[in-house]
Amino acid sequence: MERGWTNQATSYSVIRVLLFWCALLVVSSVYITTPLLSVFSDEFSSNVINGCMDF
Repeated sequence: MERGWTNQATSYSVIRVLLFWCALLVVSSVYITTPLLSVFSDEFSSNVINGCMDF
């Protein structure tokens, strides 16, 4: 019985590390892209407007 408990604790540790890594990736991507929002809007605003008018 002790061996099953240790295996389950190990799997929870792996899941915890995986979820932490994914959360860190999401948060860091938000911090990277937030300062670039003005750059993206300046770059793509004319393309989006011109693309919609080409019907």
